[in-house]
Amino acid sequence: MAPASPGIYVLRMSMDLPRLKERSDILYIGSTRSGRATVRTRLQQHLRPRDDQRDIGCRIARVIAEVPGCTIEFAFRAFSSHAEARFMEAELLKQYETDHIEFPPLNRQESGKLFLAAIKYVFSHPEVLSAAQSAQASEGEGR
Repeated sequence: MAPASPGIYVLRMSMDLPRLKERSDILYIGSTRSGRATVRTRLQQHLRPRDDQRDIGCRIARVIAEVPGCTIEFAFRAFSSHAEARFMEAELLKQYETDHIEFPPLNRQESGKLFLAAIKYVFSHPEVLSAAQSAQASEGEGR
């Protein structure tokens, strides 16, 4: 079950898709943004399609309906704050773009502005950058 806390989440397909460079099964990378949003509430929102065709829920429903044999799974990671989650979302998007020369398919319409907003936010809040870098360093030591 998805956590009732801030965090990041990744929607993955049961098959790889060709990208501009190499292949990937990642459809979407997202995070909680603010307030009382949790990974659980964000995933629930994404699973309820709205009328807006740009809505992630609508696009997920189309993928499931129109791609034969496709299933989608959700991977997630909890963080102690929305700021940490936004930082890690930006890091994941940056890594994906580096690896594939583009954003995940369902991020395309929003990723550019979200990525820039997340980067601006993180660098205007040095305590977030410091906390996230400490978390990454401690993960690296555990490997």
